[in-house]
Amino acid sequence: MVCEKCNISDNFPDAFYCHYCGHPLRKWAIFFKSKVWAIFFFLLFVISTIFALYYFAKLKQVKNEKFADIENVWQRHNIVNENGLKGMEIYVQFITDGMLDKQGTVVVWFFDNNGNILIANDNSELRYKSIGNYLSVAENFITCYADSIISDDFVLFMPYNNFDDLFKTSTQGKVDLLFRVGIFDDREKQIAISEYHSFYYSW
Repeated sequence: MVCEKCNISDNFPDAFYCHYCGHPLRKWAIFFKSKVWAIFFFLLFVISTIFALYYFAKLKQVKNEKFADIENVWQRHNIVNENGLKGMEIYVQFITDGMLDKQGTVVVWFFDNNGNILIANDNSELRYKSIGNYLSVAENFITCYADSIISDDFVLFMPYNNFDDLFKTSTQGKVDLLFRVGIFDDREKQIAISEYHSFYYSW
């Protein structure tokens, strides 16, 4: 086959390209050579688009992710609330991020001295029970800024009568207990949890 470009007869009759100048010898080879770069750049564009979409999706996910950090927890005992109930106050200071105008929840769970979570007694009000019938207390909060510091006046109150049916059958008169604080975002996802804090209940 004679090459149209260099006019040299190719010794390989089944060749698709001239072995001397590389010019296509068959029409479909010409078509292929003219399209190969277009296909290459098209694939490059598709791959770049996929990576860009993935990057922006991850960036949006990070931007929308909520965060909280519990900075301080302390307690006061033998407090009588406005309903005349005697109990303990738990104060929580924490910061949040990504919770602007969203409602979150602070939860306190109670445990025995071995770290086993306490089950609420039958006489406990619903507000002192969490999912699983665990003894707990919770309060909601709403932040006014994207990055917020909840001051030390955020307090949760647990009446002592919720411990009565659990421990008054004991003759000891005193029991060592623990509690932990957790923070949940507006989708009920836990975004922070504290260490254990100790206290004792006596009767």
